[in-house]
Amino acid sequence: MSLEALWTVQFEIPGGNLNGAVVVLKSGRIYGGDSGYYYLGSYTISGDTISGDVQATHYHGPGRTAFGDETASFSVQLSGKVNPDQDHIVGRAIRPRLGQVLLKMTKRAPLA
Repeated sequence: MSLEALWTVQFEIPGGNLNGAVVVLKSGRIYGGDSGYYYLGSYTISGDTISGDVQATHYHGPGRTAFGDETASFSVQLSGKVNPDQDHIVGRAIRPRLGQVLLKMTKRAPLA
């Protein structure tokens, strides 16, 4: 299963608010970011499950995270299920001791 593509991500954070990001999945690596943090990490695929680890680093604007704190850098563990058409992933991002946020990824463009 190849998920190498440009993806958008919607995070559902406590209170029902949404935040968004853009990520690229390529060769087991995750690259991306949003308006305040950039993301670097890795992922693996097993069957219809994707899992990974991502480091988010603040670069601009307010430093408030989807987990409700303010920090310059933090790590999350990702897990999700890939739909049969391989164009959506639904899962969660977990930050130890601070909880989780739900996420929905949508494939936007294949990598050339």
